[in-house]
Amino acid sequence: MDAQKPVTLTAIIACRPEAVAEVEAALVAVGRYVKANEPGTLDYRVIRADGDAPVYITHERFRDREASGSTTTAPARRASSPRPTACSATWRC
Repeated sequence: MDAQKPVTLTAIIACRPEAVAEVEAALVAVGRYVKANEPGTLDYRVIRADGDAPVYITHERFRDREASGSTTTAPARRASSPRPTACSATWRC
């Protein structure tokens, strides 16, 4: 993998029905944090697919591998991410 090529990360988050508001608020907070603090993030999108329980798909595109590694481990970003207990067992990243 070329360290200078853009990197894309996609996560699929199956939300517990009782935690929809919490998960949505957390994903919005992450988006705000990304916009304000992560110049290496080229794009951050969240898509909601409705069903029995909402499923969220996050799509992030980073300038390069270095940008992707430093942003996904930032303590402030992790603090604003949805709690795993708000998501079903099918949380996949």
